[in-house]
This record gives sequence, structure tokens and C-alpha cells, in this order.
Amino acid sequence: IKTTLSEEEASVMEVLVKALGIEDRLLFDATLLKQSLLAPHSSLTSSSSSLSSPSRKQSSSLLPVDLVIHEHQHAKGLMSVKQLREGVIAYKQRLLEKGRYSKVAVVLALQDAIERVEMTLKKQKEEEAKATGKLSESIRVDHDQGGGGDDEGGDGHEGKSFDATSKTGKEIWGKWEQPDATKFQVRGKGYLKNRVKVKSEEFLFPLQHVEFLKVEGKEPLDHVCKHPGSWWEANKPGKDDFGLVFNIQVTSIGISAVMYHILPGGFAALDKECPRVAKMLKELAETDDKIKLDEAFKFIPRVVTGPFIVRCAVKETPVIMGKKVVQKYFSSDRYLEVDVHVDSSYAANAIIKLAHAYSVNIEVDMVWLLEAKKEEHLPERVLAGARLSNVNFAKVDRKVQVLKNI
Repeated sequence: IKTTLSEEEASVMEVLVKALGIEDRLLFDATLLKQSLLAPHSSLTSSSSSLSSPSRKQSSSLLPVDLVIHEHQHAKGLMSVKQLREGVIAYKQRLLEKGRYSKVAVVLALQDAIERVEMTLKKQKEEEAKATGKLSESIRVDHDQGGGGDDEGGDGHEGKSFDATSKTGKEIWGKWEQPDATKFQVRGKGYLKNRVKVKSEEFLFPLQHVEFLKVEGKEPLDHVCKHPGSWWEANKPGKDDFGLVFNIQVTSIGISAVMYHILPGGFAALDKECPRVAKMLKELAETDDKIKLDEAFKFIPRVVTGPFIVRCAVKETPVIMGKKVVQKYFSSDRYLEVDVHVDSSYAANAIIKLAHAYSVNIEVDMVWLLEAKKEEHLPERVLAGARLSNVNFAKVDRKVQVLKNI
């Protein structure tokens, strides 16, 4: 096979073989594999009927990804599909880390093929379950209907488990952690009349990860949760969890600082902990009204330590960011992403450039909440927050490319 395929195609082949554990018992034709790799939009020729009664004659008409799963589904069950998918995702991550973006399309094509096979197998199992009057408990693929592509759980991903404890991290570029929520003043009960602020209760969404991405080109990196090189792509939460993702885009220096906050149990847990905020956030996650979204998210910066000139420039004053800079919003049943393009404001960009010059000596808190404009929404409570310490932008080594139509 290695003499037939290119180096990259052979590497993909090795991933598939390792994922399925079939070693040298390859039952498909290398030429056919190469053709499907070079034609990523080829449609699958398999169907529920062809999968139900395997034979060599039927196998010869299938594309390679179909064929591997087709020949081994009875021996290894649907776990082989899951292993195959995870192997391809791991290989895609290695490609992105090496900056070999031209090859990513090949791997995305394989993922797409696997997703369609999973859907075919799941549909077949469901039909069999209906026919026998039994629930299809043996299906191990958790594929969100209506998702498709590489969206939330749309690749059959069952989800990574997260707990309600916030995380801390030390990266090559600096450190991150969740700050103390009680250090921030928010609108208290009766604020609309008495204008009294109070200390916030704890964050509703625990901080799970922060990543700095070096973005190639002059365009901002939008919808990072859909980018194949993002942390979210490799660590999607379970279907019952929900994530708040804030993507701070600084195109002038080619950086996206992305903060991932994930609440185990999602809106059910949020409704139990703080019903008023749960209702507000759920409405925002489901709306297409950009004006409403722009007016909802309040940002509070706080310089914990840093030079006097930076502390003077960055005041601990709440600001509705959507009224100051351009923001974009992307949502699904598992996350709400807010992309903040700070370069779109001259004032904000000037502050960022100043902070950039002293970043290795700065410790800053970035906190988000929903502004309460009605009495029933009070008191306010901080949603999510991150503390970034001693950030060295020169050491950001995760390079990503803005991909269209992902």
C-alpha cells in the first residue's frame, strides 16, 4: 500500500488500520482507497440492505471506509466505527499542529464518510428494533439528528465528561485560572430603584480551558468551536452539558484568545442553581436577534497586577461589549460562542496594544455576565470568568488557518 499511495495517504491508511485493529488483513483495494481520498465529495454507495448481508460481491461496490466497517461490523460491533472516527480525528489534529492545512480536507472527507456510515448503521438498528419491538440499546453511536458535519456531537461523539470544578493551566505562553467571583460588584436586588451593587455569588459556568491561537492571515477566526484545530473539537462535552465560549479576536497581532466554560448538566443544572439567569441565557442561545445579543453580555475587566500605566488605562468598569465592538454569535444545543472583534474599536484596540506591550508583567481578570434590566432578573450573577497571567504572545505556538465554510 505504501508504494501505491502517497506518504500522507499511507499515513491515513495506517490510522484506519490501527483504529480497527485489522493489521494486515486488508480486504479492500488500495487503488479504490486512493480514488476516494482524491474525490472527497464522493457519495456512499452503501445502504441498509447491503449492510445487512455482507458478501465479497457487495463489498466490491463500496467505498473503502464503508468496506472496512462493512466487513468487520459483525465481529467488532459499532465500537469499531467509534475507534475509526477517533483515529481519524487524532490524525487530523496532528496535521493541524504541523501546519499541513492542505491535507486537512482529505481527513475531513473521511470524517464525513464515517458520519454517514454511522447514520446508516443507526437507522438500520432502529428499523430492526421497531421490527422486533425492542429498544435499540446496542447502538453505541450518539449522533445528534439535525447536526450534521462536524458540529456539536454531529460526528457521533458521545462527549467528554466534565465536573463542576474549575480548572487551572500553565501553558508555554502563560497561565490561566478562574478568579474569585466575589471580588466583582454586580447589580443587587432592587438596583433599578436604589442603585446598590453587591458582591456576586460564584460563577455559574466553571472554566475548563483557555487556549491562545496564532491565526494566519488578516481575517479573524470566527466560530472557533467548528474549527478542526480547536480545543472544543477534541473535547466536546456530553449531550447534557452546555458550554459558554468567549473568543477574543485581536487581528492586529494575529491572536485569538479563547476561553471555554462548561457547565455539567447544562440548562437543567443552571435552572436549578439560578432560574432567572437560566431563562435569560436560554433565550439568547435560541435567538437570531443580534441587537438583543449585543445588548445582553456585560464584560468586566480587572487588572490584578501590572504597571501603573496599564491599571490606569483598564478600569474595572462594566461595559456592554456589543455596543463598543463588533461581536458575532454562534450557537448549537451544546454551546453558545461569542466572538469579540476588539480591533473593530479604535479605543479598545489602543488599550489592547498597550496591554500587549506589558503582557508578560500583567495579571488580568476577564469576567462575563448578563445585564439585568428588569427586577425579576435581579440580582445579577457572574456567568464566567478567566484570569490570564504573564502572557507572552511571542510564545504562542498553536497556529491555525481561517477555514471557509466549516
